[in-house]
Amino acid sequence: MKIQLAAFNDKSKWAKRLEMTTEIFNRSTADLILFSGNTLHNLNDLQLFENAITNKHTQAVVEVSNYHKDKSVKLKKALFYVHDGKLGDMFADQMFATANDIKNNSNLAQEFLSELQEKRRITIDGINFTIVRCGEINIIACKQSEDNRPYFRFEDNSELSSTFNGILSKTDVFLNPVHTPMGNVKKLQQKKMYLSRSGRYCLSTNNFGPHDNNGKTIMTSINSTNIHYAYHNGMEIHPIEEYCDKNDLYKISTYEISSLK
Repeated sequence: MKIQLAAFNDKSKWAKRLEMTTEIFNRSTADLILFSGNTLHNLNDLQLFENAITNKHTQAVVEVSNYHKDKSVKLKKALFYVHDGKLGDMFADQMFATANDIKNNSNLAQEFLSELQEKRRITIDGINFTIVRCGEINIIACKQSEDNRPYFRFEDNSELSSTFNGILSKTDVFLNPVHTPMGNVKKLQQKKMYLSRSGRYCLSTNNFGPHDNNGKTIMTSINSTNIHYAYHNGMEIHPIEEYCDKNDLYKISTYEISSLK
C-alpha cells in the first residue's frame, strides 16, 4: 500500500489550499493521502473539493478548519474521510492540544479513548488506521529521568491502560495530522516511535513556513525534517519518493507499507 503525506505552507491562502488539495488528490496514484491540519477552510470549500474529485481510487483524510453546520453540532476543526469520490463526516473534533490539557485528567482521557474507538478508525484493504490529531499525541508521556522513555500517560490506571492496549492491538497504522510543527522534537519523536512499536506504523504530517509559537514567529523550511515523520516497529523509515513544490507551497512524501505486524 502506498501512503502519501501532504503538507502546506502555512502562509497559503484558503483559496490556494483548496486548489492544491484538489490537484494533489486528483493527481495521486496512492492508496491513501494524509493531509496536514487545516486542510480546507470551511464546509463550502469542502463541497467545492468534493465536486471537483475525479480520482475514485485514492482515499484521504482532510481537516476542515472552520466547521459550522448547525447549532446542534459543536465542532471546530472537523475530520473528513474521502473514499470512492465521496466525503464522509467523521464528526470528530480535536479533544486536547497540550500535555497540560491531559495531564492528570482521567475523565478527558476516557473520553478521548472512546473517541478513538468510535470515530477515529478507518479500514482500507484490511489495514486498520487510527487517527490521533496534533497535540493528542500527548496521551503518550516521556520520563525525563529515564532518557525520555515514552509510556502511556495513564499506565497506572488499569481501566484506561486496558482500553489503550486494546486500541493498540486493533491498530496497524496511526495517522497523526498536525497543524504546525511542535516543540520538544526529541520527545515528540519518542512518542511517535512508541505508537509504531510491535509492527505498527505511525505517520505524521504538519504544515511548514512561518507560524506563531507562544508569541514568537518560528520559521520551518520546506526542507526541514520536522514536517513529515514516519516510523515502523519503533524505527524511522524513509519515503520512496519526495516532492517539494518549486514555489515552496506544498510538500509530498510517499511511503510504501509492505509488511504489518
